[in-house]
Amino acid sequence: MARGRMISRTLGSSRRFSAVAGEAGSLTCFARLLYVLCVSHADDFGRMEGDPFTIRHRVFPIASESEKEFATALKALDAVGLIAWYDVDDRKIIEICQFQEHQQGLHRRTQSKFPDPPGGTPVSPVVPVAMSAPSEAMMVLEVYKQRHFEIRKQPYMPSRIQMEKDLEVCQQLVQHYAVDDVKRIMDAFLQIKDDHPKMAFLKGGQRTMPILRTKAADIAKHLKIEGVSEHVG
Repeated sequence: MARGRMISRTLGSSRRFSAVAGEAGSLTCFARLLYVLCVSHADDFGRMEGDPFTIRHRVFPIASESEKEFATALKALDAVGLIAWYDVDDRKIIEICQFQEHQQGLHRRTQSKFPDPPGGTPVSPVVPVAMSAPSEAMMVLEVYKQRHFEIRKQPYMPSRIQMEKDLEVCQQLVQHYAVDDVKRIMDAFLQIKDDHPKMAFLKGGQRTMPILRTKAADIAKHLKIEGVSEHVG
């Protein structure tokens, strides 16, 4: 299991994150924080033990809320679709919804020790992204290579490992922005001057897709580009 997890900066404006208030009432802030902590503790399939006692003592041991209040918060998160809270053989399990869409480095996972949701579609191990990337993501990466050469005046030739990382980023971008907007974001990123304060850390290095990912939201905001899908974690 990874030591850290990705939390999208758009979580605070998520409709489901907002809807927690209608389910959790006075426990809204607590439930929202509990969701973030559950994401950070989940295995590579977004799953974990889900009984309130275990969650209280393993995920948030310093919380003053009771086991009953933990149960209320988990029920609220399940009701709005942030988690799936289910039972298998008298065992409570949590699965973070849309987990794999928002995490990196899952291509080496094999099998979760936690059972699949009853009646749900089993989560398959992730094959290397270079083998499974949708054509849209592949196309975006090819456009990036072309624009990198045209704008930066140097070829962009990622290694196999770098290409896997690049394609993961491309998949995330096309999930969150229209393809034409992704191209605008890439062009703006490649056109930022080397002496710009936010690019100083590059020191003349190549502008890779993972670096673009760290700047994409700011560039999109500057270009007045809005996402087309909701990232929740």
